Amino acid sequence: MLPRSLPIRTETVLLLSVLLPAALQAGMDTAWVRRYDGPAHLDDYASCLAVDGQGNVVVAGASQRADSTYEWITIKCSPAGESLWADRLNCGGNGKPLALGIDAQGNIYETGNWGAQRAIVKYDSAGHLQWTRFYGDQGAAHGLAIDSRGNVIVCGHGARSSLDGLTIKY
Repeated sequence: MLPRSLPIRTETVLLLSVLLPAALQAGMDTAWVRRYDGPAHLDDYASCLAVDGQGNVVVAGASQRADSTYEWITIKCSPAGESLWADRLNCGGNGKPLALGIDAQGNIYETGNWGAQRAIVKYDSAGHLQWTRFYGDQGAAHGLAIDSRGNVIVCGHGARSSLDGLTIKY
């Protein structure tokens, strides 16, 4: 016989939703905080991140230039928060990475908007740009994964409609 469920009141759910996050965070300390201010000292923001097998943190986003266009910015930090490298890519206007993944060798893949096109870039673990691939205006990417064979799979929505799905495998 299954146990009878107890009625849950709205007040109980509301109280738990307020108290539970505070209780979970009570025992957490901030390990480190890093901020990025681009050369133009304008709008800079992160849009995706991943952690590699050694605990390094890779953050990617957009950084506004003095001419008001944006570049992709990628920063890799050690587990202790020390900046290991940073790279800016001129994406031809207004663009930003939307998804990021790291393979077993530490190679970093990013995909997102690159001006009027969509692109995927690959860095090696030391921050050297390996290649850039464009997939036209075929919609927008929102996710990226690397399979066990090193294939990169990007998903998002199609160009004709945000209701169309899009999956690309490299």
